[in-house]
Amino acid sequence: MLPRAVMVGIALALAGCSPSPEPPVAKRPAANRPPGDSPEAVGGAWIDAMDRRDFAAAVACVAPETVKQLSTRKAWGLLDLRDNVERRYAKDGTGYREDAPWTRGRANWLRSRSFARIDPVLIQHGLTRGGSRTLTVGRSRDEAEAELSRRIRDHAAFLVDYLNATREDLPEWRKGANWPKPVLAKVAIRGDEAEGRLTYRSSHPERGNDPPEVDALVRFVKLPVVGWRVGDHGLNWPFGFAPIKDRVEDMKEPLLDAPVKNPRPKDAG
Repeated sequence: MLPRAVMVGIALALAGCSPSPEPPVAKRPAANRPPGDSPEAVGGAWIDAMDRRDFAAAVACVAPETVKQLSTRKAWGLLDLRDNVERRYAKDGTGYREDAPWTRGRANWLRSRSFARIDPVLIQHGLTRGGSRTLTVGRSRDEAEAELSRRIRDHAAFLVDYLNATREDLPEWRKGANWPKPVLAKVAIRGDEAEGRLTYRSSHPERGNDPPEVDALVRFVKLPVVGWRVGDHGLNWPFGFAPIKDRVEDMKEPLLDAPVKNPRPKDAG
């Protein structure tokens, strides 16, 4: 009989060689797991990550289903900005509201100015122009968005890349002199759900007083194994949009009359 150590080694070797049903998918290294023992703990971790602009750590504090919905919503917005995927769902077939024709000119300008920043994020995650052409064919608006969600290979990575590409270097509270960090208070727990009040200062121009104090409701969910996570689908990332540094050639067609034509790099697909 073989020694026990040899038998264990053979068993481990065979286990390591046994085929798996699917090859492992290479993923970006995950951020350190945030604490999940209470809504206050994960809320504090999310605030600290925002304070140092660590979007990977911040996204790790958010429930996976919420990350999926947020990333899909952001991806749809970028595809509409680049490829006008809303066109076939608009009443007039253009993708713009009939009561606000100026939005078409505004969208042309945004496409030309934002293309160099958003297109690499979309391409990196497999969302090509060719894919946009098939996304809406034979699908309702909801079905197309669900299909888009299926096409995003890693929702957390997409959301992190989106935030890094579009957001400013400082959160709202770091823009003002001696502004305090946000405070999470008045947390009420009801089973596997909780709500809390997030109080912070904001430089938003529509808020009135200077600097205004915002009191926002934040929702949390308790998940198996990992514990509490931010579960707010309306989550407001406290960063303004970064100024666009890279300028591409402006659109050549008239703002209102000609169809939208977007610049297309050779490798866009």
